Amino acid sequence: MASSIAQLSNVIANDSAIPSPQRKQAAVCMIKDDDELSEDEQIKVFKIIRRDTTFADTLLAIKKKSTQMCFIQSEIE
Repeated sequence: MASSIAQLSNVIANDSAIPSPQRKQAAVCMIKDDDELSEDEQIKVFKIIRRDTTFADTLLAIKKKSTQMCFIQSEIE
């Protein structure tokens, strides 16, 4: 499951023709599968994704896990 989400994220991050709802959904799926964020932190990220497609796109484009976490933490603090 995690590898299929990673593949989907990769395709979406590299194809700007994919509608924003699908890009947001891919970002939400990626966060749901993440064990590093608390439930509270996940909710904060979901709220950002809901209102900001560029956040979702950036999250999907970042390949390195530690960089993703730093990016997320910088946005939710």
